[in-house]
Amino acid sequence: MQFAKWLRALVLLGINLVPTFGWFFAGWSLSTMLLLYWFENIASSFFIAARILIHRKMTRCAGHVEYAPPDAKKSSFQSGSYLQGYLTAMLVFSAVQGIFLLLLIFLLFPRSYAGQRGAEEVDYHGLKLGCTAVVMLLTGNFIADLPGLRNRSFRWIEMLGQNSLGRVVLIQFTIIFGMMALAFTGGVRGFFGIFIGLKTLADVGSAFPSETPKEPPRSIVSIINFFKPGEKESFENFWYREDKDEAAREKKNERRRP
Repeated sequence: MQFAKWLRALVLLGINLVPTFGWFFAGWSLSTMLLLYWFENIASSFFIAARILIHRKMTRCAGHVEYAPPDAKKSSFQSGSYLQGYLTAMLVFSAVQGIFLLLLIFLLFPRSYAGQRGAEEVDYHGLKLGCTAVVMLLTGNFIADLPGLRNRSFRWIEMLGQNSLGRVVLIQFTIIFGMMALAFTGGVRGFFGIFIGLKTLADVGSAFPSETPKEPPRSIVSIINFFKPGEKESFENFWYREDKDEAAREKKNERRRP
């Protein structure tokens, strides 16, 4: 299992090295980079969907057909098929983001930032190479995951979906703040370089998910109790209640159906 984590981390590092090379060494434009990241989100979502489908057939976990989300009121998923909920959320978010990117790249950039290095033009040859490399790495990672899928928990599958949705949100925030940087400084290479580094660290770190501590950190407890004295429910009780509810939710999703 530890080997699988390191392998996944190396593949995620490789996927992030593709845009890193393009941005820092091949001179790909911001338009090219945004389209490449958007394509990565789309491609990875289908590979994750394939994992979900295979895992559902292999394990028959109840979460696949009677999914209990972490917070039903705030979750992008609804109770029911996890695969359907994941794909619906990803495709809707990605479609809206894709329309926004096309308007940005082909309407806003040429009119407002013509001549700005790293903003307006799309390097189609670089984009094709980048997309090909990303698909090859995603395919290798998918093949490497197949032998161990039967032994994976539903929680593992759920984390893949959550991380995937998180990347879509991250790209959207990058677009927003990148446009602000472009408006105020006339360039985005420094800003986008920082984003590449942070995204790489986040993706590689996702291969080694941290365990939630069973006991609330005493320093946090002290701070919260200091600023919110006299609350009806202490932070410690809230922590234990949330931990118990989460354990019950995960157990419900992991239950094997006949």
